[in-house]
Amino acid sequence: MMTGGLGPSQDDLTVEAMAKALEREVIFDEIATKMLETRCNEFTIQLTDRRMRMARSVTGAKALENFIGLAPGILAADGQCVIIALPGIPKEMKPMFKQYVLPLIEEKAKKKSAALSLTLFMSLADFFKIITELRHMFPDAYIKRHARPPNRGRGHHELESLGIEIVVWRDSVQACEARITEIKEKLAELAHERGGKISEKT
Repeated sequence: MMTGGLGPSQDDLTVEAMAKALEREVIFDEIATKMLETRCNEFTIQLTDRRMRMARSVTGAKALENFIGLAPGILAADGQCVIIALPGIPKEMKPMFKQYVLPLIEEKAKKKSAALSLTLFMSLADFFKIITELRHMFPDAYIKRHARPPNRGRGHHELESLGIEIVVWRDSVQACEARITEIKEKLAELAHERGGKISEKT
């Protein structure tokens, strides 16, 4: 996936780059043109020759509708490879990513994943012990502590707010969530044994 370079300026060259990479021709896509006409009418602006550049695509590609801005996205497949180009403006790109790209990733991905961010309130000394113990218990999970500079104003055994990230991979989302819950419950138990507690970040 790539973002940006789909606008009306002469230096917006994403379409040309896709055509070169795929060995295809640059064309004016009929569906993209209709999408662009509709958006221009909604914005009460003219579809000028300059704006028509945003209807460019490559042969065999599919136009992806942009419900926020003007430039349609592009989806081009080449065998098992799928190339998607989206507008670079974040408020346009993000909803298009959720609508077009994320479902495709979820469909094609062999493994699903789930992640959780937590804050532990405990001493630094116990924190390191718990993380080490947790990694031995759950070797299939990615468990990472947040790096932070030493706090010279606190003792090694005083309570601190410490961050941790947990990521797991499974064949289904449900299995990921179940494993995350299992790790979280064990972490809470280990923290409680040492006089600490955990809080889920929002």
